[in-house]
Amino acid sequence: MKTFILLGLTAAASAIDIALFTYQNGYNGGYNCPAGNARRAVCSNVNPNSCCGLPTGGYPSIGFYGIPDSWNLEVRGHEGGNCARTRTTDTTFGTNFKCLVNGPYTGAGYSFRSRKRNPAVSEAGVTASEDCQTPDTFITDEGKKFDLREMDGEQVAEFLEGAFAGSISKKFENYEVAE
Repeated sequence: MKTFILLGLTAAASAIDIALFTYQNGYNGGYNCPAGNARRAVCSNVNPNSCCGLPTGGYPSIGFYGIPDSWNLEVRGHEGGNCARTRTTDTTFGTNFKCLVNGPYTGAGYSFRSRKRNPAVSEAGVTASEDCQTPDTFITDEGKKFDLREMDGEQVAEFLEGAFAGSISKKFENYEVAE
């Protein structure tokens, strides 16, 4: 019993959240990640060597949240649909947040840094074995949250097209998360 609890806690502590930000009023996009409430699609609990991405679009910045301070990571921004090609890489250590700017990006991922180059990721993007998840949450400028997990791929695409433009269709109101 204690082993199962410990394994569950380990799994929960070995993933971070990744947000894809869009342009919006008062935000110039390419130079920083927005603070506070900002329009974004979020992949929760993304594991190392996996991807948070969308097949189309272009997002000016990416935020990596909930990074344990002791983790030494390589974070990546991708282009070309989901995590097809690596556009930007950076490193992080001793902070719980990292922002990649100067997109456009269609996806993001991370891996632990080591002395050897990570074989799971190349300049061409992720390997076939690397998982790519679509965002599970959308947060509006006003801080409203929408749960995307029960939507199919076409619904997510339709929702995000309107949501990133600042207009969420009434047919998606039932996906709003009550706080």
